[in-house]
Amino acid sequence: MMVTHDAKVAAKCSRVLYIVDGNIKGEYVSPKDLEIKEKDRERSLNNWLLELGW
Repeated sequence: MMVTHDAKVAAKCSRVLYIVDGNIKGEYVSPKDLEIKEKDRERSLNNWLLELGW
């Protein structure tokens, strides 16, 4: 497990939990396709975080 506020670092992980005040507000699971470019995974994660209000 790792804690970060850096979306670039989080994009390298296969599962990301969005936590606010100790409560899990959302879970992001990276697409199964390992051929997805790192920038595309980072963009997808950033969009998800923006939807949650980050």
